[in-house]
Amino acid sequence: MVQTTERSTFLVLFTTVFLDFLGFALILPYIFFYAESFGASPLVYGLLLSSYSLAQFVFAPILGNLSDRFGRRKIILACLMGSGLSYMIFGLATNLSLLFFSRIASGAMAATFPVAGAYIADITTPETRFLYMGRIGAAFGLGMIIGPAIGGTLSGLYGYAVPSLLAATIAFSNLALGYLKLPESLINRQVNSKRESLVSTFKSAEDIWIWSFPNRSNIFLHRYGHRNCSRSCRAKACQKIFSPVASNAWNYCNGIRLSYARIDYNA
Repeated sequence: MVQTTERSTFLVLFTTVFLDFLGFALILPYIFFYAESFGASPLVYGLLLSSYSLAQFVFAPILGNLSDRFGRRKIILACLMGSGLSYMIFGLATNLSLLFFSRIASGAMAATFPVAGAYIADITTPETRFLYMGRIGAAFGLGMIIGPAIGGTLSGLYGYAVPSLLAATIAFSNLALGYLKLPESLINRQVNSKRESLVSTFKSAEDIWIWSFPNRSNIFLHRYGHRNCSRSCRAKACQKIFSPVASNAWNYCNGIRLSYARIDYNA
């Protein structure tokens, strides 16, 4: 079982993830109307949404690798700082270019969830690991449920800047909480050497290339499944491989949420 100190650490981590996604979800209800106020067409609005996801897709594996080198805590705090600044720019934007810049910056800093998963892997035993990862997932869901309701209400009453600045305030408060209460999880674990970490970081580009093509799902599963899953986990993957749809879904969950953060489930 997780010890008392680890339970308290998990509570701080849970609060960190919840507040991070609460701030993210605050701005979702009015992004279209906000972009439209600057003359954005539906196409431009779609590109604005895609810019966040694209930045997250590119930078999440890189930041996951950097968390192996520099530690989970530093990366989480850096992401919270970047998120706060991006929300502030979003709320004070005067044109579409600033909206795009803020969304790209926000997507690039959206690595708190995968790094939090790696953090959980560091402080838990194999028996309790999935339990606490499920609870971290609940923090994500809770923030996504509450955030849009608050953001939509505030944007209707006070305009678009208020919920955006509230999201920035939540991110900076979350940063203060993490700085004061969240310890480093890698303190007792071996950290990769500088050269190995550098090679591993830039190898993320190859990881993205493999994942990007559905017909390479078997290659991706072969590469990451044996390294990052237990025997029972690999058995499940083998069962799923016979269904292309289920195989791609399994590869997505195993690859993005586990492999990019380099979680070792046999640790």
